[in-house]
Amino acid sequence: EKMDAIWNIINSRFFELGDAEALEASLKGNIDISPEECFRILKMKASTFEAHMRIGAIVGGGEQDIVDLLGNYGRTLGILISIREDFIDVFEPDELQNRIKNECLPLPILYAFKNPQTKKIILNYLSKREISDKDAERIVDIIFKEENVEMLRNKVKRLAEETCNNISSIPNRNLVSQMKILIKGAIEDL
Repeated sequence: EKMDAIWNIINSRFFELGDAEALEASLKGNIDISPEECFRILKMKASTFEAHMRIGAIVGGGEQDIVDLLGNYGRTLGILISIREDFIDVFEPDELQNRIKNECLPLPILYAFKNPQTKKIILNYLSKREISDKDAERIVDIIFKEENVEMLRNKVKRLAEETCNNISSIPNRNLVSQMKILIKGAIEDL
């Protein structure tokens, strides 16, 4: 029974990851992707975190409610880590150029693009043949002043809070404490 449950998790979650990768590849070089679409892709990619947590809970003998709680926790942790990595990528000129050519733009940039004037300014920097450290610094300054990016940061904080509240019902207090530390670490300094 456990093996069937694990196989179903592996099958569904890793197919979801494959779908996310294919979708992201189809959007390569598209600067007009909506932040909501990018967020959906990040959520799909976090399916592997969910799979690991669910499988661990099953192997550990957890009841279905605990398996579900830990699975949801894993998905959220995966999303938060991906968003953190996207914020970090904005600081790195080489990574920004890689993202422009080979991937979707980082989520904070897409949120900043919701403001047409901000989009125009940032695109001036991103369209350069080579993005310098100063260009990246300027992009970071612009992004962190953008109201839409602040909305993203608030969304991330609410998601983290909601997840920490949800796992509070897990009986193992030490485990809950460690899980909360991971969530808080994923959003630290965003």
